[in-house]
Amino acid sequence: MTITQNGNSFTWTGTVTVTNGTDLSTGVAVLVLTPQGGVGNLPVLADGPPGLPPVLRNVTVNQIPYGQTIPAPSWTEVSPGGPGVASVYDLTMSVQAGQQGPTGTMTIGSATDLTGTATVGYTPIVSSLNGTTPTFKYAGQLCGDSVNATTFTAASGNAPNQVLATVNIAAQPFDWRPNVSGQAIPSGTANTHVDLICRLNNQTSGDQVGYGSGITGAGSGTIPAYPVSLNRGFGGAIGTGSYGRVSKGNSATLYFMTNQTAATVDAYTCPTAGAYFTVKVDPIPGTN
Repeated sequence: MTITQNGNSFTWTGTVTVTNGTDLSTGVAVLVLTPQGGVGNLPVLADGPPGLPPVLRNVTVNQIPYGQTIPAPSWTEVSPGGPGVASVYDLTMSVQAGQQGPTGTMTIGSATDLTGTATVGYTPIVSSLNGTTPTFKYAGQLCGDSVNATTFTAASGNAPNQVLATVNIAAQPFDWRPNVSGQAIPSGTANTHVDLICRLNNQTSGDQVGYGSGITGAGSGTIPAYPVSLNRGFGGAIGTGSYGRVSKGNSATLYFMTNQTAATVDAYTCPTAGAYFTVKVDPIPGTN
């Protein structure tokens, strides 16, 4: 070795060479100090390949409320890597939420696909379909109430039909049929046969919507008087037809009557005691 050390000093023994690469214009010289017995030339130095790019193992994105300062991204080294091995990092970064828009307003009544007149108690229903696209309208709800007769009139004499009670039903926002029930206790002779009948809107010619069958001679002594029950019973076909039907927007009156059917017409009575009469509104679907 041509370098010797003496305390903080060292002695170098060798050859000093000024190479041909000296740039005379700048006065810069390259000196090659070759140790005695050593090698004075270095091999050509070439650019090596670039190192592998770092690998992002996890990227965490945090949303910062609008108006707050966004913190700087932070890198966390997971592995430093090495020759031929990429380094590994975790990245945490933040983004800012967008500004909240103004509070929106929405009113069902201003919808362009809603027709009709808004009425208290009405509700929107599908009125038509264009393919799968519906349009809507205001409609009364298909919900009918029940009404009881509160005043009764006793029947006497031999008239075939005598009105015991009436019930008035206000106009409804849908078509409907009456669902009636009632009771009375007629009494007559061995010749009388008194039934109960309910007619719609006319006590003589109105559609029959209820009927109750009595018994011949009830109340004559031989056969005691007994309650006759009136139930829903139509005198004509119902369904899509108009029999027993009340159209929406129209009021109706129901007549609760005796119906003497015996060939021999004797006098009979029907007191108010024990009598009742109820009418329930039965909406017809699809008519609201």
